[in-house]
Amino acid sequence: MVRASKSQDEIAKTQRLSHEAGVFALLGRILLIALGYTLVGRLGLLLAIPPGYASFFWPASGLAFGMLLFGGYRLWPGIWLGSFLVNLWATGNSTGWELGLNGWIMSACIATGPTCSAILGVWLVRRFIGYPTSLETGRCVLSFLVLAGPVACLMSSTLGVAGLLFFGAIPVDQVVFNLWTWWSGEVLGVMVLVPVLMTFVAQPSGAWRRRRLAVAMPLGLTYLCAIGAYLMVDHIEANRAQLKFNREAKDLLHRLNQVAMSAEAKVKSLEALYASSTFVDDQEFGEFARRHLMGDNTITALEWALRVKKAKRSEVEAKGKKLGYERFFISETNRNGETVRAGDREEYFPVFYLEPLNGNENALGFDLMSDSARRQAMVRARDSGKTAVTSRIRLLQDSRDQGGFLLIYPVFINGKPTATMEDRRANLHGFVVGVFKMEDIFESIFRPSERPNMHIVMRDITGDHDIESLMYCSNSTLDRYAQWRRLANGTSGISRPLQWGKTLDFGGRRWEISFLATPTLMAKQENWVRWMTSVGGVMFTAILGVFLLVLTGRHARIEQEVDQRTRELRAARDMAHAASRSKSEFLANMSHEIRTPMTAILGYAELLEQTDTNASDRRNYVSTIRRNGKHLLEIINDILDLSKIESGKLSLENVNCSPLDLLDEVAELMLAKAEEKGLSLQVNPVFPLPVEIKSDPTRLRQILLNLVGNAIKFTDSGEVKITLYQSRDGAEKQLNFEVRDSGVGISAEHLRHIFDTFTQADTTTTRTHGGTGLGLAISRKLAQRMGGDIDARSGAGVGSTFTLTIDLKDRVVGEALTERPMRNRAVENTELPKEIATELKARVLLTDDTPTNQMLIKRMLEVAGMEVSIAENGTIALKKVAEANKQQNPFDVILMDMQMPVMDGYEATAALRERGIKTPIIALTAHAMSGDREKCIDAGCDNYATKPVDRPTLLGLIAQYVGQPVD
Repeated sequence: MVRASKSQDEIAKTQRLSHEAGVFALLGRILLIALGYTLVGRLGLLLAIPPGYASFFWPASGLAFGMLLFGGYRLWPGIWLGSFLVNLWATGNSTGWELGLNGWIMSACIATGPTCSAILGVWLVRRFIGYPTSLETGRCVLSFLVLAGPVACLMSSTLGVAGLLFFGAIPVDQVVFNLWTWWSGEVLGVMVLVPVLMTFVAQPSGAWRRRRLAVAMPLGLTYLCAIGAYLMVDHIEANRAQLKFNREAKDLLHRLNQVAMSAEAKVKSLEALYASSTFVDDQEFGEFARRHLMGDNTITALEWALRVKKAKRSEVEAKGKKLGYERFFISETNRNGETVRAGDREEYFPVFYLEPLNGNENALGFDLMSDSARRQAMVRARDSGKTAVTSRIRLLQDSRDQGGFLLIYPVFINGKPTATMEDRRANLHGFVVGVFKMEDIFESIFRPSERPNMHIVMRDITGDHDIESLMYCSNSTLDRYAQWRRLANGTSGISRPLQWGKTLDFGGRRWEISFLATPTLMAKQENWVRWMTSVGGVMFTAILGVFLLVLTGRHARIEQEVDQRTRELRAARDMAHAASRSKSEFLANMSHEIRTPMTAILGYAELLEQTDTNASDRRNYVSTIRRNGKHLLEIINDILDLSKIESGKLSLENVNCSPLDLLDEVAELMLAKAEEKGLSLQVNPVFPLPVEIKSDPTRLRQILLNLVGNAIKFTDSGEVKITLYQSRDGAEKQLNFEVRDSGVGISAEHLRHIFDTFTQADTTTTRTHGGTGLGLAISRKLAQRMGGDIDARSGAGVGSTFTLTIDLKDRVVGEALTERPMRNRAVENTELPKEIATELKARVLLTDDTPTNQMLIKRMLEVAGMEVSIAENGTIALKKVAEANKQQNPFDVILMDMQMPVMDGYEATAALRERGIKTPIIALTAHAMSGDREKCIDAGCDNYATKPVDRPTLLGLIAQYVGQPVD
């Protein structure tokens, strides 16, 4: 019990390890497929048509379908995982890798589409075409590719585009284009990649391996040419689109330059106002500024910032209040961005005049020097005496924090020197300032139709790293700017987004201006040239693949047919050679078998011609001639039987007969031969047995006589045993006649051909024991015609067993015998009477063209007491019948040979019947084939006898018509 337990534990452990190994192998294959799908999908993204979501050729779909078709449905997680990684990468690349939960969910949802498409395609192919398949017909190839491509890929494209639309990755107006591109790309991926994969992986491997060079190589080269054509067209189209985009961007930059120059001119004109006047009051400033601002939306405000010494602060604040600014004071902003009273400093530059006042009140009194960005620009303007521009700043009057800049120009005291920096610092009077909002400036340079197509990003690259570098982004947020910077790097595909940039020096600062195409503009690009080139190239590749599959399949089919026909021809040739050899051997055997009795017949006939032969020798000679003649007749009958069977003209009876009586009859007939050789002939019926069966007793007897006769012939000592018993083959009963001997036996090589026509077990055996070699062939064919068969078991030197099997279905008549019944039947005399007890008084017309037959038959009839007249052909017979009737001495019987010159027996018989002759006509012919008797009867004959003539049979037939029976 302990050993058994250990054995069971070991078996369980082995099974567990085997299961774990299988699981790990499956996981390994899934991960390998996921990696392959990811790499192939990544390559497919490089062929994406802008804006970069759908590829015109997606080879990953072909890989997914092929892996599931070759490896089974269990590998679907690898397809999903690979698709998920590809879509996750594409989503992250387009969003700056700020995926969020929606990005992960969208990638997972889109990955479901290719997985379902691959599963659906494999199911359709296996359901309606089957796998393994060699795809050798055009219909099969087209059905395969249509089911795996256009039909199955509808699911992936529909789910994928629906996911993109649901998560807002594409607008509604791009659904149709993306759906069509997605679907066609996956279809082409299947149609191009699957045929190539099948030549390496598909089953049956032998059929596909032969097509590898003819399919995979041309498809690969054609696809590379298609990719090359697409890259060339893409380069041309990209350059064309870039040139057009550059022209539009330069036009925008030109407008921006004009705005900047106009703004600078207007600010400088304010400086001219102060330079030409000894004093400018608030009304004069306001009137002058309003004229410049009229119709110009790019300038937010024009300001005058007065230089105020510390000692003059109170005076200036009081003056400001007198001008109507009730809450006027010199101010600054604290760390929280709140406006507070400015701290004590040596000097201030508050905004004293402002136009327009409405909306800009927060700027009044603000000390520009209190802010570092403003202060740097003011210092540059004072020291250089030129216009200075601030970096991007937050305007006090801008509640939305759009950002802007100040254009500052210094104003010096009239009449004071300004040649040197020290002079300019000492004689500075104040600053005229232009206030600009970036949004207003760029809004003014756009035409309404251009805004959806162009993004502008302006950065300050002057080098002040402590100041915000971004001046303007058309998407208003730094995040969107960063996103478009990544888009500008062109990581989505071969076709990079359109962009153009320029640097601009203005007011002592350097601005970098970048113009980027929006997704809307990218979607509006004329991509049909790219699309038509790509789809056309890949479609040509796919059509070429179909053509190559059909062509190679047809070639393979023709090769198979040629091989099959060649094999058939070789087999036919071998069979013909074998048949020729068999027939040659058969003819040699027939020559031997015929010449042997003919030698005896001719030899003993010559001895009979000698006059010194005594009566006893003559009787022996005649007996020998008669015995050999019967042997010749048996040979001829065998040949005729074989001919009837092979021509399908053999007719069988279906009458009631007793198997047990047949067995006894055969034993009685063969007992004498067995005793002549000193053999024991045993009969062994095994009960229960049917009383009677429906069959052909004559043919059954013929088969059994042949089998028992062969057993006796090839057994020199021992016994021959015949056993009759029932057996079952499934639900059906069978009747078996088993003939077993203790003879020489048959070797295994010869046993395979023992039932072949024209074949014998061994020519040496034939020469030793005699025989034509037709008996077994005829017997087996007869058995098969009767719904049975003959089986042979033997070995050299151990005897042989032949079993005749008869199917008893619908053949059994009566109840079964459980024991041998009492025999109460007289043994029939099978020999015909040798002499006729009573003479036949009749006039007979013998019609025969052969003198020998005339003499022989005439002598037989005359000995029996008949008067015989002879006619050599049908014409003479007609004349003699007419003469005999005219003389009132008609013939009692006409013996008619059917094959004669001038007029044969058929014509002569028909002519006699047409003339009303009622005399009985007995056909006498050597034609003994199936149907010959019926042919003679149909011609008008009353009966039929064959040659060679059997005297008792012929006399018996004549006696039936002359009314004198044969004793």
